[in-house]
Amino acid sequence: LVTSEPVPREMGIAILRVDDDNGDETEFSTTAPATVGPLIVKEGPNLGINAGDLPVLCRQIRRYYYKLRKLLPVSPDQRWYHDEIIQTTTCLLLCCPDNCTAWADRKRAIEFFMNSDSGIGKESYSKLLKSELTLLDLLFSQHSKAPSSWAHRKWINRLLVNAFINTHTGSEALWDDLYEWADHEVLICAKVAESFPKNYYAWTHRVFVMKVLKDRWSSNNEEQSDSSSINCRLYMRLSKELDFVETWVKRHVSDHCAIHYGSEIMRIMVLMRRCKDSQAKDFDKTNIFEALNVVSSCLSWIKDLLAMFPCHEVIW
Repeated sequence: LVTSEPVPREMGIAILRVDDDNGDETEFSTTAPATVGPLIVKEGPNLGINAGDLPVLCRQIRRYYYKLRKLLPVSPDQRWYHDEIIQTTTCLLLCCPDNCTAWADRKRAIEFFMNSDSGIGKESYSKLLKSELTLLDLLFSQHSKAPSSWAHRKWINRLLVNAFINTHTGSEALWDDLYEWADHEVLICAKVAESFPKNYYAWTHRVFVMKVLKDRWSSNNEEQSDSSSINCRLYMRLSKELDFVETWVKRHVSDHCAIHYGSEIMRIMVLMRRCKDSQAKDFDKTNIFEALNVVSSCLSWIKDLLAMFPCHEVIW
C-alpha cells in the first residue's frame, strides 16, 4: 500500500469502521474504496489506519520484527534479510514513528543496499535515498514530533547532498540539484509547521537545510571557483526565507521557533557579507551597509509588530 501507485502522500489514524445495531461492522463510506482491508484503507494518495485496530496491529508487527532481528547472524541470504527489514520497519514506523531500534536497523539495511557488492548501481543511489524521504513525508503528515524520524531525515539528507557533490563536476549543475532538494525540504517543513503549530523539529530542520547551503557556499569559496552568481543566488534565497519569516510571524505572533529561525537566517546573511568583505583586497563599505540593511529591515517590521502586540515576549 505504501509503495504502490499512487504513492500515498498523507496518512491519518481515524475510526474507519463502526458497529451497527446487530454488532456487525459496517464501513462509513457508502462506496467501498479501491483498496479495503480489515485494518487499513487507501483512497488515492491518502492512507488511513483504523484507530480501533491500531494496538493489535502494533503488537503483531512488533512480534514479527523482533523475530526477524534474531535471524541476522544466521540468515544465509543477507539481501533478503535487509529487504525484509525495510518492509517490516516501514509498517512498524507507520504506527510507532519514534522507534529508535527500527530506525537504526533501517539505516543498516540502507547502508547494505548502498554497498556496491549488494548489486545497487550508482544510478540507483539517489533514487533509494529519495524514496526514503518520500516515506518520511508520509510519516510527517501524521507524526510530526518524533525526534528519531527527524534525525533519520537529516542522516538521509547528508547522504543525498554528498551524492550530489560526488556526481556533479560543474558547480551550476550541483547548485541546481541542491536548490531543488532545499525547496522540497522547506516545503515539507512549512506544511508540518502549518498543520502542527510551534513545531520545534520542523523549524530546526529548516535551519539545518539553510546551513547545508551555507556550508557548501563556504566550500565553494575555498575552492576559488566562479562564485559571483552562486553568492547572489544564495543571498536571494536567504532573503526569500527572511521575507517568509516576516509573513509567518505576522500570522503567528507567539511562534518562538519562527523568530529563532529568522534570527539564524539573518546571522547567515550578515556572515556572508562579512566573508565577502574579508576576501576583498580593498575595504568595501558596500558589504557592511548591506549587512546593516538586513538587520535594519528586520527591526522595522518587528517594531510594527511591537506597536500592535506590545506584550508578546517572542517579539521582544
